Amino acid sequence: MVQNAANQEKLAVFKEAQARANEQVDQITGQVADLAAEDAQRRLQSTTQTVSFENFVFFCNFIYLFRSLQQNLLHQVKVM
Repeated sequence: MVQNAANQEKLAVFKEAQARANEQVDQITGQVADLAAEDAQRRLQSTTQTVSFENFVFFCNFIYLFRSLQQNLLHQVKVM
């Protein structure tokens, strides 16, 4: 009975961590979508079609943050 209660508590903590991670991913995804739309608009107004170094760095940072978020969530689950 105590084990069952502990398992239920762990599951509740996991669900909360997952919900927070999902909120963060949704927020980051929205920001990326906004920036991509702004970038597309700039490209339409520009005569060049080259990808800027700043965009490359931005997307590398996004991937790093997303993977860090995933690892943080996995670590929280393992701690349980």
